Amino acid sequence: MSTQMSNFNFNLMSFFMTAFKKKSFIEKRIRESQIKKDDYVLDYACGPGIFTIPIASFIGEQGKVIAADIHPLAGEKICKKASNMVLTNIEFYQTDCELPIPDNSINVALLFDCIHMFKNINKILAEIHQVLRNDGVLSVDIHHIKKEDGMSLIEKSNLFSLEMNHDNSNHLLYKPRK
Repeated sequence: MSTQMSNFNFNLMSFFMTAFKKKSFIEKRIRESQIKKDDYVLDYACGPGIFTIPIASFIGEQGKVIAADIHPLAGEKICKKASNMVLTNIEFYQTDCELPIPDNSINVALLFDCIHMFKNINKILAEIHQVLRNDGVLSVDIHHIKKEDGMSLIEKSNLFSLEMNHDNSNHLLYKPRK
């Protein structure tokens, strides 16, 4: 649950994300997130899809990326890129929280550079917890707030336990408490 930004701000954010998040950074985050071939991945607050598209290419036809964002331009950008690259393993949902996907169906859920924007992080974490498999991974990349503050938001939910803290970055891995 967050406030939808204007089209201008979404396009500006998309431009900067695309311009400054280098391919090597994106590939590193995908590796660190423990994404494997044939996985089902949730890219929550996916924005313009800078992670969605490479993950869809990596996981192959048997896997699936569920891209979710509050902004309709996210879906337009992702669907256009997927069509251009002939990727058929991406589904986009415009939502501010609820996900129309089966419980316990996601191997890896991503919250990259977005938790600072959520008004009700607990509701979003509960929704992700519900769709994440028991052996799944919540991969979080924290920006725009202190890493410790982002960690505190997640830990206060009591839904996830910290699995890995990449010390020199803002990237964290959590396991669901089931």
